Amino acid sequence: MGWLIVIGIVAWVVIANVKGSSSSSSSGSNSSNEFRIRVREADQLFGETTARVFAVEMRGSIIAPHDGYTAKTELFVADITTGEKEPIISAIDVLQAKDSIALGFSTAQEIPYMMSVINDWITLVKIPIDTLTFPRSGTRKIEFFVYVGGTSASSKTTISHTSSEPGYFDARDNRKKFEEKAVELAFSVSASDGDVDRAEAAVIKRWIQKRVAMAAESETERVKDRLNRTITDAYGTFNEGRAHDVRNICENLKKVSTTAERYEALELCLQVAKADGIAEREELEMLEELAGFLDLDKDKFRAMKDKHLTVSMMNNSDVLDVDQLLGIRSEMSLSEKKKHLREEFKKWNQLSEHKDLEKREQAKEMLTLIGQKRAELKSE
Repeated sequence: MGWLIVIGIVAWVVIANVKGSSSSSSSGSNSSNEFRIRVREADQLFGETTARVFAVEMRGSIIAPHDGYTAKTELFVADITTGEKEPIISAIDVLQAKDSIALGFSTAQEIPYMMSVINDWITLVKIPIDTLTFPRSGTRKIEFFVYVGGTSASSKTTISHTSSEPGYFDARDNRKKFEEKAVELAFSVSASDGDVDRAEAAVIKRWIQKRVAMAAESETERVKDRLNRTITDAYGTFNEGRAHDVRNICENLKKVSTTAERYEALELCLQVAKADGIAEREELEMLEELAGFLDLDKDKFRAMKDKHLTVSMMNNSDVLDVDQLLGIRSEMSLSEKKKHLREEFKKWNQLSEHKDLEKREQAKEMLTLIGQKRAELKSE
């Protein structure tokens, strides 16, 4: 509501500041009174909040068809950094062009005289910058154009503005990079034991198919080709005997992803690890590394691992680390370990009656391990 108060005042301000003469006056023809606009970045108080705004201001002569003419003043804005006119997205309805979410503004007002002059700079509109989404982040070149409909008045100006927020094209590009890095990580987990299992490859393929299905119809073939090339390149690295630099992949993935997307990538890697029914030591170690490299919550990672990797999977590979599986850390005191085991017992005991057989079996295995660990701690 704070935005609307400032914008709603504008039309009255324009009228109050217009000075004119009768139709016989020549004031509008004076070149020094040429209609012009300027745009300043400024701080604006909205209620108790201060926001950075683009203040669009205008001055100069306006020649209208007759005295008392009602004109529609329109503002058009475009990002011209690339040489093309690209829209800037506005989150505020009254700062959107008609039938669009692109930044724009219009207001109707009466011009008192056929030939009028705005002697001092007056504000047409103030645009809160944090409600805008630019095409890309970085330094942008922005064109503002104001036209007073049915009159002689129109003017254009260009400013530079630096945006630190990702733009709507950045989001598109980042999505592509995220998909490629997620596939690389999943392949790295699959290849970590020196072999790429067919079941694991099928998991990655299904994930790619989902991403292709999410793409616009015109983009599906390009998305499929791009992600298939990522798989082919990963196979090439594997066949050449070169290890994937998972830390570097994770660092690059973090730069282009949201937290939710990082968890999605980890979920994919866990699905790959469980695909062949055996959680190899190398796979488990890499999963632990990935969770750390991606700066993900340890407890959430453990809950995800419990969901996908059963005790029997780790027993089959002879890599069962009971402390790691139960979430017991070396820095815990004896009392902290006992308290943690009580919480684990409560959680798994509730699952022991689950309708899903696999969950019941996993709960049974975990309760057995909890019992063994409790007995071990009693002797300490």
